[in-house]
Amino acid sequence: MTIYVVSGHMRTGTSMMMHALVTGGMDGVYTKNFGSKAREEWKARNYHPNKYGFYEARMGELHDLNVVDGKVAKLFGRMLLDNKQVYDCGVRIVYMTREFANIKASGALMRNKPPSNPSQKEIEYYNTEKDKIIKWLNNRKDILSIDVFDYDWVVDNPREAFELLQSHGWEFDIEKAIKAIDPDARHIGGK
Repeated sequence: MTIYVVSGHMRTGTSMMMHALVTGGMDGVYTKNFGSKAREEWKARNYHPNKYGFYEARMGELHDLNVVDGKVAKLFGRMLLDNKQVYDCGVRIVYMTREFANIKASGALMRNKPPSNPSQKEIEYYNTEKDKIIKWLNNRKDILSIDVFDYDWVVDNPREAFELLQSHGWEFDIEKAIKAIDPDARHIGGK
């Protein structure tokens, strides 16, 4: 079997990608009501940062990715770096990225805070961390494929994105996955 992982920084479309892959027929490993504590506050604002769900597992549930064998799970980039175990079955990863100004604005909206422009230092830190994680993943012997996708590109080009994943061994129904991409769910950025 194979372990499938959706990764990236928070607010880069990791939940959108999980939603599409699960809708496309992949078995996902996640906690069904993740984020339920904040829902009342979001409901009062007529807002939800991920209207189709977060698709996250609780801390500690994914220390051993063998529980994900043949399934898909979401792990934020830092969690990947902390996982030193090598998996004989191999790992396929889609790593989501996004313009940092949009990540920051989306996070502020989620926390009901006024948006602010990112500093050059914040942008450099994000890009350095992203590059470090991707380089580290490319050097792992158990990685079968790694696809790095920009959030807005996936929203605007879902067929191309999903055909690329499928050509790299991801098993799901492309048509169902495409239908799961909702451009109206994009709060920040895009066209």
